[in-house]
Parts: sequence; structure tokens; C-alpha cells
Amino acid sequence: MQRIEFQGRNAQEAKRRALNYWYQNHPDLGLSLAQFFAQCRGSQSGGQVCITFYPAHPDQRTAA
Repeated sequence: MQRIEFQGRNAQEAKRRALNYWYQNHPDLGLSLAQFFAQCRGSQSGGQVCITFYPAHPDQRTAA
């Protein structure tokens, strides 16, 4: 799985997009919401906010 970017005009919009993605895909991701956002990083560029999800390698996952 590759990294995924969620862009928005502000932090709230970017976070909403990331949250919607997690909600639709959490069974396949195998991550709680807290684990998902722990693997995300935020940045700003050109008036946009971007949240990037960096999936862990399957060998790096630990049981929660």
C-alpha cells in the first residue's frame, strides 16, 4: 500500500477527508482511528492543507 494524501482548503476539510477514508476502509486497514492518525503527517503548501497517511509495512504492525 502506498501513501495517501488528503487535501483541503483548511485543516478541518483535510481531516474530514482522512476520517471519511478511514471510516470506509478501516476493516481492510486493520487500524483503529488513533492508529490511523498516528501514521499521518500534516503539512501546508500554497494555501492548502495536506494530511498524508504513511502505511506501515505489514511486518511493522503490532497487535493492539
